[in-house]
Order: sequence, then C-alpha cells, then structure tokens
Amino acid sequence: MKKLIFAFLAAAALLSGCNKTETNTPNSGPGKLSVRITDDPFNISFVESATVTISKIELRKAGNNDGNPFIVISDNAMTVDLVDLRNGITTELVNLEIPQGSYDLVRLYVDEAGLKIKDVAEAFHLKVPSGSQTGIKVFISPAILVQGGLTSELLLDFDLSRSFVMRGNMSHSAGVNGFIFKPCIRATNNTTAGRIEGFVKDQNSVPLADAKVWVQKDTVFATTFADAAGHYALIGIPAGIWSVHATQTGYDTVSVANIEVFPGNKTQQDFILANPLYFVSAVIENATPDKLEMTYSLTLADSVPAVSAFTVKVNSVVRSVTAVAINNAKVLLTLASPVVKGDVITVEYIKPSVNQLQAPAGSKADSLTPKNVTNNVAQ
Repeated sequence: MKKLIFAFLAAAALLSGCNKTETNTPNSGPGKLSVRITDDPFNISFVESATVTISKIELRKAGNNDGNPFIVISDNAMTVDLVDLRNGITTELVNLEIPQGSYDLVRLYVDEAGLKIKDVAEAFHLKVPSGSQTGIKVFISPAILVQGGLTSELLLDFDLSRSFVMRGNMSHSAGVNGFIFKPCIRATNNTTAGRIEGFVKDQNSVPLADAKVWVQKDTVFATTFADAAGHYALIGIPAGIWSVHATQTGYDTVSVANIEVFPGNKTQQDFILANPLYFVSAVIENATPDKLEMTYSLTLADSVPAVSAFTVKVNSVVRSVTAVAINNAKVLLTLASPVVKGDVITVEYIKPSVNQLQAPAGSKADSLTPKNVTNNVAQ
C-alpha cells in the first residue's frame, strides 16, 4: 500500500507547522510545489515489485468552476516501484512553483501498472481503467492553501493492498491468475500530520517481519508492514487521537487506543505480539478411562477454572467433572466415573469470570462449543 507525497513548497495558511523556504511571511509571488511518493504496502512478503507509470499530474484550484480549473504540474512520465517506498520512505516526483491559492483535488494520469509476485516468472501487467484518459481523482480535504514563501506538504497514500485486487489464491494450488487495478489513494495534509512508528516483536523480543500495522478512523485508513528488523512507520497521519493495530499470521491481534499524533512529530508505539492460545484436541486414553485430557496450543498458566466451567457428555448424558488440573499445555478433567469402549464423548468450556484458561503471557482461551473427544478406551 503505497503513498504518494505531494509536498507543496509554498505557504499553507491552513497549516499550523510550516517550513520556511524564503521568508517568515507570505509574499505576493508564486509558491513552490514538491511532489513525493511513498508506500502503504500490499502484503510485502509476496510482492517483488509493484510499479505505476504516471504520465501527467494536475492540480485543481478550489472554487474555480469556470473553464478548466486544473493546472498541469508535471507532464513527464515517471515510473515508480512502490515496494521500495514503505515505512516512511518517500521519493520526490515534482518540485516547482505554482500560483497561490487553495487546491482541493489532484488528478493523476496513470498509463501502466504492474505487479511482480515472488516465485512467479512473469509480471502481471494491468489495465488502468480511464487512468490515462481522464485521470485518477484524489480529493484533498481540507483543501491546502498555497502561499508564497512558505512550505506545506501533501501526502498521497497509495493503498497497494486495496489497489491491486488478487484473482485466485496465493496459497491455492491453482495460484494467482491475475490482478485487477482499482487505485485507492488517500490525500493527507502532511504539514499538519504526524507519524506513528515503532517495532513489532514477539514475546522473546524477536522482530516480526511483515507484521501488519494499521490505523482506521472514519474515512482514513493507513497500513504498513514491518521490515526485517520489525520496524514500521505510518506517515501522514492527521493530528488527533488514534487506535493502532498490529497482527501477524499465527499471533494475536493487538490494539492500542488513545494514541495521540501531533503535527510534524513522531509518536512511538511498539508492539509485543503473543501466539494465540487455542484448543487443539481432547482424548481419553485406555490407561486412564476416568481422565479427559484437553490439549492447547501453548503452555498454560497456573490458573485453574472451577469444574463448573466444563461440561462433559457421554452418549449425550452429562458426566460430572470432579476435578480440574493443569499440566503444561494440557487441562486434565477427572470424571465421576470412567468411560468404556464405544462411548461417544464431548467436552465444552465456558470461559468463567475468574481463573480463566490462559497462557503465562496473558493470552486467554476462548469458550468452546462442544468438541468431540477421542475415545481410546479398549474395553
């Protein structure tokens, strides 16, 4: 998911944190425009390259509905690989002077788009519906005010994961049979925006490469994937209070609320992801016909639920549980009487308010609907 950055090197009266280019106050001359591009990436673990060729960029002056309200700020074809631009990396597309005024829309003319998947010989070349004829419209809200002598910056967040829609399944034997290009781009006033960055690691402080980190609120959605060191950066995040989320395959999703982003500043937020705790299987062995063993994905903490949290049925009739014990990743239930060969057994767990099944790091086991129990009793 890539980000296009349009840095308006002109004053931004709407902006609170301007960088000065020549003077401390606006002047009557034109302002300068710097256009940059960066990434909000597609699942980076699968992608070798994701390119777009932009042949022209236009900017619309707000409130001007007479004739053609657009000005051309670039007509030189530029090809960028969005995979190279993530976690705060940008590249400049345009740097020029433009007339003062408020601008509320950018129009990108995209001639080509391509996606190269790892371990797939040929790159996918995608059609760009109307992209090279009428352009891709990206609205700037609120509009950015350009004034002479000051710097303001607009970030265009090109959401790669939602812009390249996969046909097929990466894990399926048939594989991927193509992509549809549906460009999804978010405009952010980067002068009044900040960034959220940090590291994503597991409980042993091992970096989690390709962990997904995102923020979402109202119409703003921004995503990135951690690099090999576990580092991530979400840039161009409007100032305000946010909830930030991180996840990785095989780990719990962690959400942190009330993260405050300040204009022009970095907010540090690290994540520690834990492996999820989940039910694996249940069995009654021949040697212990009155003991039901429930196995979980992780070693369990010494938090023993009451017997009332478990319901065991033998041939659809409740069999009382008289004791509960924890042994590493197993829950051991003692039954009021042993089962015999051929009995059909189920076990159910309802998460209690106290003494829940949980891992030492705090991951809690969900309640279980009745699960079949393997009956190894031979007589």
